Amino acid sequence: MPIVKVFIGPGSMPRDPAAIDALVARVAGHCTATLKARPELVQVMAVPLLAEPYGAGVHVEANFREGPSRPAEVVQHFMDAIDGDVRALLRVQPRIRCFAEAPCRLFARN
Repeated sequence: MPIVKVFIGPGSMPRDPAAIDALVARVAGHCTATLKARPELVQVMAVPLLAEPYGAGVHVEANFREGPSRPAEVVQHFMDAIDGDVRALLRVQPRIRCFAEAPCRLFARN
């Protein structure tokens, strides 16, 4: 159920839209490979911002179910991989926040 949102400020938007497609695909791959999520439950969105954000030009927010297969070391590896992809494809340092949700407190549909 990972939901990953990549908010991109105008100054960090790449000239080539293929870079965004590549980033979305790589992040989805990290969700399945690192977080062991089922592909049909992964949601990744690249969100262009209308104005430059206060703070980092790229902000990544990930929400997912917490569980024994996602200890701190796994989440750290997930963030390292996303950090590397954003730096490689968008040429900026992202701010990344991950939120592990307790299954008893998470309600989802579809």
